[in-house]
Amino acid sequence: MVTRVRQKSPLAEWTVDTLITALLSLGLTQPLFFVRDMELGWSGAIGLALAGSLLAALLSRRWWIAPALAAAIGLPGMWILDRLKLLRRWLAAVSDYLAWAGQRLLLGGPEPDLDFWLPLLNFLIVLAVTAVLFALVRRLNRLPLFAAIALLVDIPFLLAFPDPIAPVLPTLAGLAVLLPASMVRIVKIQHPHAVLPRAPLQWLALPVAILAVLLGQL
Repeated sequence: MVTRVRQKSPLAEWTVDTLITALLSLGLTQPLFFVRDMELGWSGAIGLALAGSLLAALLSRRWWIAPALAAAIGLPGMWILDRLKLLRRWLAAVSDYLAWAGQRLLLGGPEPDLDFWLPLLNFLIVLAVTAVLFALVRRLNRLPLFAAIALLVDIPFLLAFPDPIAPVLPTLAGLAVLLPASMVRIVKIQHPHAVLPRAPLQWLALPVAILAVLLGQL
């Protein structure tokens, strides 16, 4: 009888996967933000992608962390609002925000009623994208899968807007950092007993990928 022992991923792999997620999410969300006139400055966009990826990575450590946080914050908050007789007003404000967000994403307008609405929408989109991407990177880490996702998003964008290529460069950088993982997988298939960690190779590719993104902003 063979017993499988589940080993935790090394911190180096977890960290590099978080950075890959940040690069991919940056390259997949920036075209949307460009089309819908929701662009942030590149410093803000990079910071948002890193923050979203780190938050998604931390919440993924245990499946119950996100529901527990939502319950710990949401339930007392709703009780306090109800006691202050502000719950209905707050729910109406949330409904107005969701209606505006839907119109903004589908139609590109109207302008937000409050200044924080647009940055909040940026953050929610980035957080949703990073959560999905981080799960895929950790569980699958397959270059062809992410290349297909990139093609579905970036090719239509480049066909519609051939001049601005900077928004899609982070996607290419993320794919470049994923490439060593595919190479390691091929080596392990051919040599099952080979010990070849992927993280060091990906760390070597990471500076080149980041430099390419930064040069694309010049």
